[in-house]
Amino acid sequence: MKQTYSVALKRTLQWICLGLLFLASSASQASLQVSPTHLFIAAERNADGITLVNTGQELLYAQVRVYQWLQLDGKDQLQPTQEIIASPPVIELGPGVNQLVRIVRTGSPPDMAERSFRIIIDELPVSYDKNITSANQPTGGLTFRLRYSIPVFIQPPQAVNLQPVLNSSLISHEGEHFIRLSNEGNSHAHIADLTWIQSDDRTTIAPGLAGYVLPGEQREWLLPKNINPKNGGDFSAKINGELRERTLVTITPTP
Repeated sequence: MKQTYSVALKRTLQWICLGLLFLASSASQASLQVSPTHLFIAAERNADGITLVNTGQELLYAQVRVYQWLQLDGKDQLQPTQEIIASPPVIELGPGVNQLVRIVRTGSPPDMAERSFRIIIDELPVSYDKNITSANQPTGGLTFRLRYSIPVFIQPPQAVNLQPVLNSSLISHEGEHFIRLSNEGNSHAHIADLTWIQSDDRTTIAPGLAGYVLPGEQREWLLPKNINPKNGGDFSAKINGELRERTLVTITPTP
Protein backbone atom coordinates (compact mmCIF):
# COMPACT_ATOMS: atom_id res chain seq x y z
CA MET A 1 0.00 0.00 0.00
CA LYS A 2 2.86 2.37 0.84
CA GLN A 3 4.50 1.71 -2.53
CA THR A 4 1.21 2.29 -4.34
CA TYR A 5 0.78 5.61 -2.54
CA SER A 6 4.31 6.64 -3.47
CA VAL A 7 3.71 5.89 -7.16
CA ALA A 8 0.43 7.81 -7.15
CA LEU A 9 2.05 10.79 -5.43
CA LYS A 10 4.91 10.75 -7.92
CA ARG A 11 2.47 10.74 -10.85
CA THR A 12 0.48 13.58 -9.27
CA LEU A 13 3.61 15.69 -8.89
CA GLN A 14 4.54 14.96 -12.49
CA TRP A 15 1.15 16.18 -13.68
CA ILE A 16 1.45 19.32 -11.54
CA CYS A 17 4.89 20.07 -12.98
CA LEU A 18 3.60 19.49 -16.51
CA GLY A 19 0.71 21.87 -15.83
CA LEU A 20 3.08 24.54 -14.57
CA LEU A 21 5.26 24.13 -17.65
CA PHE A 22 2.13 24.44 -19.80
CA LEU A 23 1.11 27.70 -18.11
CA ALA A 24 4.62 29.12 -18.28
CA SER A 25 4.94 28.23 -21.96
CA SER A 26 1.51 29.68 -22.73
CA ALA A 27 2.27 32.92 -20.89
CA SER A 28 5.54 33.39 -22.77
CA GLN A 29 3.98 32.97 -26.19
CA ALA A 30 3.64 35.95 -28.50
CA SER A 31 0.08 37.22 -28.81
CA LEU A 32 -1.40 38.05 -32.20
CA GLN A 33 -4.26 40.55 -32.35
CA VAL A 34 -6.20 41.41 -35.51
CA SER A 35 -8.56 44.28 -36.33
CA PRO A 36 -11.13 44.89 -37.63
CA THR A 37 -13.10 41.65 -37.29
CA HIS A 38 -14.88 42.07 -40.64
CA LEU A 39 -14.47 44.12 -43.82
CA PHE A 40 -16.90 45.80 -46.22
CA ILE A 41 -15.22 46.90 -49.45
CA ALA A 42 -17.37 49.37 -51.36
CA ALA A 43 -17.59 49.21 -55.15
CA GLU A 44 -15.90 52.61 -55.34
CA ARG A 45 -12.78 51.25 -53.66
CA ASN A 46 -10.48 48.47 -54.75
CA ALA A 47 -8.75 47.85 -51.41
CA ASP A 48 -9.04 47.98 -47.66
CA GLY A 49 -6.81 46.82 -44.84
CA ILE A 50 -6.50 44.85 -41.63
CA THR A 51 -3.93 45.45 -38.91
CA LEU A 52 -1.95 42.70 -37.20
CA VAL A 53 -0.38 43.51 -33.82
CA ASN A 54 2.07 41.51 -31.74
CA THR A 55 1.17 42.31 -28.13
CA GLY A 56 3.53 39.69 -26.73
CA GLN A 57 7.21 39.59 -25.89
CA GLU A 58 8.40 37.25 -28.62
CA LEU A 59 8.86 37.31 -32.37
CA LEU A 60 6.00 35.78 -34.34
CA TYR A 61 5.11 35.00 -37.93
CA ALA A 62 1.65 35.12 -39.47
CA GLN A 63 0.24 33.89 -42.75
CA VAL A 64 -2.72 35.58 -44.46
CA ARG A 65 -4.83 33.67 -46.99
CA VAL A 66 -8.03 34.67 -48.79
CA TYR A 67 -10.86 32.33 -49.86
CA GLN A 68 -14.16 32.67 -51.63
CA TRP A 69 -16.92 31.91 -49.13
CA LEU A 70 -19.79 29.75 -50.34
CA GLN A 71 -22.59 27.80 -48.69
CA LEU A 72 -23.27 24.44 -50.31
CA ASP A 73 -25.93 22.08 -48.99
CA GLY A 74 -26.43 24.40 -46.04
CA LYS A 75 -22.78 24.31 -44.96
CA ASP A 76 -19.94 26.82 -45.22
CA GLN A 77 -17.35 26.08 -47.92
CA LEU A 78 -14.09 27.92 -48.61
CA GLN A 79 -12.48 27.84 -52.06
CA PRO A 80 -9.20 29.36 -53.28
CA THR A 81 -9.64 32.63 -55.15
CA GLN A 82 -7.71 35.36 -56.94
CA GLU A 83 -10.60 37.84 -56.88
CA ILE A 84 -9.05 39.44 -53.84
CA ILE A 85 -5.50 39.06 -52.56
CA ALA A 86 -3.63 39.86 -49.36
CA SER A 87 -0.42 41.87 -49.41
CA PRO A 88 1.88 40.88 -47.81
CA PRO A 89 0.75 37.25 -47.41
CA VAL A 90 3.38 36.42 -44.77
CA ILE A 91 4.35 38.77 -41.95
CA GLU A 92 7.16 38.85 -39.38
CA LEU A 93 6.17 40.77 -36.26
CA GLY A 94 8.54 41.67 -33.47
CA PRO A 95 7.27 42.44 -29.95
CA GLY A 96 4.99 45.47 -29.97
CA VAL A 97 5.10 45.78 -33.76
CA ASN A 98 2.00 46.24 -35.95
CA GLN A 99 1.62 45.59 -39.67
CA LEU A 100 -1.03 46.73 -42.13
CA VAL A 101 -2.12 44.04 -44.59
CA ARG A 102 -3.85 45.37 -47.69
CA ILE A 103 -6.84 43.39 -49.00
CA VAL A 104 -7.00 44.17 -52.71
CA ARG A 105 -9.87 43.50 -55.12
CA THR A 106 -8.36 42.44 -58.45
CA GLY A 107 -11.49 42.47 -60.62
CA SER A 108 -14.67 44.44 -61.10
CA PRO A 109 -17.17 44.86 -58.24
CA PRO A 110 -20.39 42.82 -58.34
CA ASP A 111 -23.36 44.28 -60.20
CA MET A 112 -26.33 43.62 -57.93
CA ALA A 113 -25.44 41.40 -54.93
CA GLU A 114 -22.52 41.42 -52.56
CA ARG A 115 -19.85 38.72 -52.86
CA SER A 116 -18.51 36.96 -49.80
CA PHE A 117 -14.97 35.98 -48.85
CA ARG A 118 -13.04 35.01 -45.75
CA ILE A 119 -9.53 35.95 -44.66
CA ILE A 120 -7.79 33.19 -42.72
CA ILE A 121 -4.92 34.42 -40.55
CA ASP A 122 -2.69 31.81 -38.91
CA GLU A 123 0.00 32.42 -36.35
CA LEU A 124 2.98 30.30 -37.40
CA PRO A 125 5.52 28.65 -35.10
CA VAL A 126 8.84 30.46 -34.71
CA SER A 127 10.50 27.63 -36.63
CA TYR A 128 8.77 28.96 -39.74
CA ASP A 129 11.11 29.22 -42.74
CA LYS A 130 10.41 32.39 -44.71
CA ASN A 131 11.79 30.73 -47.86
CA ILE A 132 8.98 28.18 -48.04
CA THR A 133 5.23 28.58 -48.15
CA SER A 134 4.26 26.47 -45.13
CA ALA A 135 5.33 26.15 -41.52
CA ASN A 136 7.80 23.50 -40.36
CA GLN A 137 6.43 20.99 -37.92
CA PRO A 138 7.85 21.53 -34.43
CA THR A 139 10.43 18.95 -33.39
CA GLY A 140 9.55 19.07 -29.71
CA GLY A 141 7.93 21.06 -26.94
CA LEU A 142 4.57 22.78 -26.99
CA THR A 143 3.55 25.00 -29.89
CA PHE A 144 0.53 27.30 -29.65
CA ARG A 145 -1.07 28.76 -32.75
CA LEU A 146 -3.92 31.20 -33.20
CA ARG A 147 -6.31 31.34 -36.14
CA TYR A 148 -8.60 34.19 -37.15
CA SER A 149 -11.38 33.91 -39.74
CA ILE A 150 -12.56 37.32 -40.92
CA PRO A 151 -15.58 37.86 -43.21
CA VAL A 152 -15.06 40.14 -46.22
CA PHE A 153 -17.99 41.45 -48.23
CA ILE A 154 -17.43 43.05 -51.64
CA GLN A 155 -20.37 45.35 -52.28
CA PRO A 156 -22.08 46.50 -55.50
CA PRO A 157 -22.50 50.21 -56.39
CA GLN A 158 -24.25 52.41 -53.84
CA ALA A 159 -27.29 52.74 -56.08
CA VAL A 160 -28.15 49.11 -55.27
CA ASN A 161 -30.31 48.69 -52.17
CA LEU A 162 -28.68 45.94 -50.10
CA GLN A 163 -30.79 43.88 -47.74
CA PRO A 164 -31.32 40.24 -46.81
CA VAL A 165 -34.71 38.63 -47.45
CA LEU A 166 -35.15 35.62 -45.19
CA ASN A 167 -37.61 32.77 -45.59
CA SER A 168 -37.89 30.28 -42.74
CA SER A 169 -39.16 26.73 -42.72
CA LEU A 170 -39.17 23.65 -40.53
CA ILE A 171 -37.88 20.42 -42.04
CA SER A 172 -37.57 16.89 -40.68
CA HIS A 173 -35.17 14.13 -41.63
CA GLU A 174 -34.80 10.66 -40.10
CA GLY A 175 -36.59 11.68 -36.91
CA GLU A 176 -34.63 14.91 -36.43
CA HIS A 177 -35.98 18.43 -36.87
CA PHE A 178 -34.17 21.41 -38.41
CA ILE A 179 -34.92 25.06 -38.95
CA ARG A 180 -33.89 26.22 -42.42
CA LEU A 181 -33.24 29.86 -43.29
CA SER A 182 -33.07 30.81 -46.98
CA ASN A 183 -31.79 34.22 -48.04
CA GLU A 184 -33.39 35.50 -51.25
CA GLY A 185 -31.95 39.00 -50.82
CA ASN A 186 -28.72 40.50 -52.13
CA SER A 187 -26.92 40.94 -48.79
CA HIS A 188 -25.85 38.57 -46.03
CA ALA A 189 -27.88 37.93 -42.88
CA HIS A 190 -25.92 37.66 -39.65
CA ILE A 191 -27.94 35.40 -37.30
CA ALA A 192 -27.54 35.68 -33.52
CA ASP A 193 -29.30 34.17 -30.51
CA LEU A 194 -31.44 31.69 -32.44
CA THR A 195 -34.20 30.70 -30.00
CA TRP A 196 -37.34 28.55 -29.80
CA ILE A 197 -40.21 30.14 -27.84
CA GLN A 198 -43.17 28.12 -26.65
CA SER A 199 -45.60 29.88 -24.30
CA ASP A 200 -43.31 31.20 -21.54
CA ASP A 201 -40.52 28.72 -22.20
CA ARG A 202 -37.41 29.64 -24.19
CA THR A 203 -34.91 27.16 -25.57
CA THR A 204 -31.68 28.48 -27.06
CA ILE A 205 -30.74 26.70 -30.29
CA ALA A 206 -27.56 28.67 -31.00
CA PRO A 207 -26.42 31.30 -28.48
CA GLY A 208 -24.46 34.32 -29.61
CA LEU A 209 -23.34 34.25 -33.22
CA ALA A 210 -25.30 31.42 -34.82
CA GLY A 211 -23.82 31.99 -38.27
CA TYR A 212 -24.42 33.74 -41.57
CA VAL A 213 -26.85 33.14 -44.40
CA LEU A 214 -25.24 34.44 -47.58
CA PRO A 215 -27.22 35.92 -50.52
CA GLY A 216 -28.95 33.21 -52.53
CA GLU A 217 -27.93 30.54 -50.01
CA GLN A 218 -29.45 28.69 -47.07
CA ARG A 219 -28.41 27.36 -43.67
CA GLU A 220 -29.89 24.74 -41.38
CA TRP A 221 -29.71 24.31 -37.60
CA LEU A 222 -30.47 21.06 -35.79
CA LEU A 223 -33.10 21.43 -33.09
CA PRO A 224 -32.42 20.04 -29.60
CA LYS A 225 -34.23 16.83 -28.71
CA ASN A 226 -36.42 18.59 -26.12
CA ILE A 227 -38.05 20.77 -28.81
CA ASN A 228 -41.24 19.35 -30.25
CA PRO A 229 -42.42 21.70 -33.04
CA LYS A 230 -45.74 19.83 -33.26
CA ASN A 231 -46.79 21.61 -30.07
CA GLY A 232 -46.45 24.99 -31.78
CA GLY A 233 -44.21 27.95 -31.06
CA ASP A 234 -41.99 30.64 -32.58
CA PHE A 235 -38.43 30.70 -33.86
CA SER A 236 -36.76 34.04 -33.20
CA ALA A 237 -33.31 35.60 -33.72
CA LYS A 238 -31.44 38.90 -33.96
CA ILE A 239 -30.48 39.84 -37.51
CA ASN A 240 -27.42 41.90 -38.47
CA GLY A 241 -26.79 43.33 -35.02
CA GLU A 242 -30.37 44.23 -34.17
CA LEU A 243 -30.91 44.82 -30.47
CA ARG A 244 -34.38 43.27 -30.48
CA GLU A 245 -35.15 39.78 -31.67
CA ARG A 246 -37.58 39.20 -34.50
CA THR A 247 -39.86 36.24 -35.15
CA LEU A 248 -38.56 34.15 -38.04
CA VAL A 249 -41.40 31.67 -38.34
CA THR A 250 -44.45 30.65 -36.30
CA ILE A 251 -45.31 26.95 -36.10
CA THR A 252 -48.98 26.18 -35.47
CA PRO A 253 -49.83 23.19 -33.28
CA THR A 254 -50.72 19.98 -35.08
CA PRO A 255 -52.87 17.17 -33.69
